[in-house]
Amino acid sequence: MKTCRVVELYTSKGVLSVELYEKEAPREAEAFMRLAMSGQLDGDTFHTLIPGCALVGTAGAASGRGTFGMLDAPCRQKKETPVLRHVGAGLLSCPIAEGTVLASTFIVTLSPQPQLDEAYTVFGRIYKGMSLLRDLSIAQVRDDFELVTPLTVKQCTVTNLPAADRPSVEEASAKTSEEVALVPLCHVVRRVANSAWSCLVSEE
Repeated sequence: MKTCRVVELYTSKGVLSVELYEKEAPREAEAFMRLAMSGQLDGDTFHTLIPGCALVGTAGAASGRGTFGMLDAPCRQKKETPVLRHVGAGLLSCPIAEGTVLASTFIVTLSPQPQLDEAYTVFGRIYKGMSLLRDLSIAQVRDDFELVTPLTVKQCTVTNLPAADRPSVEEASAKTSEEVALVPLCHVVRRVANSAWSCLVSEE
């Protein structure tokens, strides 16, 4: 039986299981797993929600001392053709930012985000917990998109589970409309963990 590496995030509202794309994004997957195993994903990891776009997570929330781990390599360039694209909801992705701790800031998509394909690297997907992601997608946020009640990660485990077939682009888009409540948002630009990144969503 074919298996896959899964990071299980035990949160204050349920379990989010993340399948890592170790073949397509080996460095990012390894970096995220190391952050989980070292306890750096514990705490108020998920603090920002851009409605209809993404849930944002940052490592090191529990310690308040920043993060340590694998540094983003200078060989990664935005102009490279991405192996995986932001085709639907439930994909984990991190920005390309040379010199930063790889995967220490990451997003979980709530809808297709093709404008992020060249600036972010998809390194995993929600293996189990899409219903929790749907509930989070409509959570209350402040004017600066900060979650009124952050999603706290209490514990992380890493395991191997049976691999499931990955959805096609069409299936991913259909799954997005079925499972995640989307809210239209226009031209949002946010700064997360002192690193600028933009998320542009088409106007209504």
